[in-house]
Amino acid sequence: MRISMTGLVTLTSLLASGSALAHSGEHVVSDFMAAMWHLLTEPFHLGMIAAALVVGIGAFRMWKKSKQH
Repeated sequence: MRISMTGLVTLTSLLASGSALAHSGEHVVSDFMAAMWHLLTEPFHLGMIAAALVVGIGAFRMWKKSKQH
């Protein structure tokens, strides 16, 4: 299976669209550290970060494997 860079960028954009996947709750943050605290303490955000890592690592491994053959 061959994955193009355009396909990866499209998939990443769809997965990262915050307005489509927003959860209920307060989203008004006053500074950078408050925003980081919100991202790192909300289970929804942690799940999305974990999913992005799994997809990214999987894509990298597939890309690396395709370059070896």
